[in-house]
Amino acid sequence: MPFITGVVVGLTEPDPWWENNPFEHPKFHGEFRGGERRQDTVREGVLFLTGTIGVHLGEYVLVHDAARPCIMHEDARKVIMAAMKHGDGAVLGSRVKDTIKSSTEDGVISGTLDRNSCWRAYTPQVFNIANLSEALDMVMDNKITVTDEAMAMEHAGRSPIMVQGSDMNIKVTEETDLRLAEAFLEGSTQS
Repeated sequence: MPFITGVVVGLTEPDPWWENNPFEHPKFHGEFRGGERRQDTVREGVLFLTGTIGVHLGEYVLVHDAARPCIMHEDARKVIMAAMKHGDGAVLGSRVKDTIKSSTEDGVISGTLDRNSCWRAYTPQVFNIANLSEALDMVMDNKITVTDEAMAMEHAGRSPIMVQGSDMNIKVTEETDLRLAEAFLEGSTQS
């Protein structure tokens, strides 16, 4: 992706997969130790970028999960461009097509959400580094747990924008997801 200027990788310790498969690429700028939660790892990544690498606070950072191997180049480009245009950042995702129900913890339906305002949030998520750093510090200082960077930005009073991406950008968390991702990736190499 020519529009990506560099890559750093956050790792848990120990990470036996990384030790056996080191990443080598001219844009690779190193690895850093992640934290207990995603927000801790991203915060460490921001500190690594600004402290160790010397990335300027005015630059943008793209946060992407290794669990999403099917990212399309065009989607990454679109979300970066949207973040730079919309000052509060951008999140790749897709509009919900299904009927969405809310429920109690024991599964009793408590309501139906308006799917026209619902999105599935993916990665990459792209933000100005200074704004993301401030948001992550704020949630940490207030002992708030967030499930993605956009949620931290929301807590900091910012309003990132959603960007429609490919439904193939799945998160691999179960065996069936892995088979689906393999099929997507095999299909993309044959096109």
